[in-house]
Amino acid sequence: MSAAGQVHGDVLEVGSGTGRNFPYFDAGRVRTLTLLDPRPAAGLSQRRARRHRLADRTRQVTGRVEALPFRSGSFDAVLVTLVFCSVEDPVAGARELFRTLRPGGIVRFVEHVRPPKERVARWFDRLTPAWRRAFDNCRLNRCAPATFSAAGFRVSVDATFRGGVFVCGTAERPRDGKHSRDRGEQSRVGSHAGHGSHAGTGAAETEEEGTRYD
Repeated sequence: MSAAGQVHGDVLEVGSGTGRNFPYFDAGRVRTLTLLDPRPAAGLSQRRARRHRLADRTRQVTGRVEALPFRSGSFDAVLVTLVFCSVEDPVAGARELFRTLRPGGIVRFVEHVRPPKERVARWFDRLTPAWRRAFDNCRLNRCAPATFSAAGFRVSVDATFRGGVFVCGTAERPRDGKHSRDRGEQSRVGSHAGHGSHAGTGAAETEEEGTRYD
């Protein structure tokens, strides 16, 4: 099942772009869908929303994840696909997601990260400055799971792809509403994925599944 197919209730998609994830949402489980993007493609997204029976519950908002224009506890789930590589302050963005999620809410993410093999990771580090200039602030050496953990989420990585360069997983806001303070958890996330908008990862390429950090 795709990451989009696993979110339900009041859903926020960060970095919605042209609405490429619409085919994967389960319309029967999504109560409301809020699309956030700094440069929303309104017309195309609206057409895709109508095609996939989501137009009556979809709204588009212009904004950035570091300063979400929503009240605390607004959403049950957030979808993020290849966004945090280009966020200027990723921890601030993750904290905003924590704030706007209800207790027990989740972030489903697919992100590219710094590779786990150090020799390859060093090449990613060298390429990142030029890559960032060429590709809209995208950094090759981020680590989204560690970012979510630092913001207080309980993070589990379901699968990695293409030599560990792509990760798919869940970041859950604890039901007690408190930030996770388990530093051991954060270090394990960091060691798994390294330091380090566009997704397409197939199940046939899965290399690792079921890693949990809590």
